[in-house]
Amino acid sequence: MSSGSGHGFIWFLLLALTSLLYKPFNDLRRGRYVRLWGVTGLEANESGDVFITELGGACPTCGGELTLRTAGGGRAEMGRSPFYTLVACKDYRDHHWHFNRSSLNPLRNDDDHAAPSQPPGPFG
Repeated sequence: MSSGSGHGFIWFLLLALTSLLYKPFNDLRRGRYVRLWGVTGLEANESGDVFITELGGACPTCGGELTLRTAGGGRAEMGRSPFYTLVACKDYRDHHWHFNRSSLNPLRNDDDHAAPSQPPGPFG
């Protein structure tokens, strides 16, 4: 048995993990939001801080609960997936809209907008 056979597997595993993580984090850097599952996603603010967020709301047509779902169809084009995300009402399947991640309000870091700190007291 060769002593270097385990190293090939480790390099392969590292390459596979890097490949899986590259696209979501590149999309996050460029678009500020990446959907993970359901209504949960990763969102970044202008400072580069990353947060786990859940999106939700009420349907503007009927007041039902909104969720995100993946839809597909059409032809795959170079560099573009035929799948896209919809904002969909849980009560009525015909109440749905294309999800535009650029329409999300920018996140703010509470540390950047915190009240000014008190001046140090006699002990610190």
